[in-house]
Amino acid sequence: PGGWALSCLYDPAPEGAAPDGLDAVGARGWPREWTSELLELITVLALLDGTAGPRKELRAALEAGPLISRADLRAAGVLPVPSSARRPASVLGHQEEGPEGQFALL
Repeated sequence: PGGWALSCLYDPAPEGAAPDGLDAVGARGWPREWTSELLELITVLALLDGTAGPRKELRAALEAGPLISRADLRAAGVLPVPSSARRPASVLGHQEEGPEGQFALL
């Protein structure tokens, strides 16, 4: 698997065909950085594929479990969401920490 996709990058296009593969992006070669990125992508996709079984089990467990209602969320104090949680985090209102002024957004 995957060999077909890679061969598409290297097979010459028929006469008069629209450019594709490396020709479509205007690349004159395959830089080493692209190889690293391709290997990283393949690794991530393989790891993601390895989670298919556990994801199906989790989905089945969630679908079989009880639903949480708005009333349940209100009773737990989750709703309504405070207005401060609706705004993006800001680094401007925090005192700097650490030797070079780093701090954690929590």
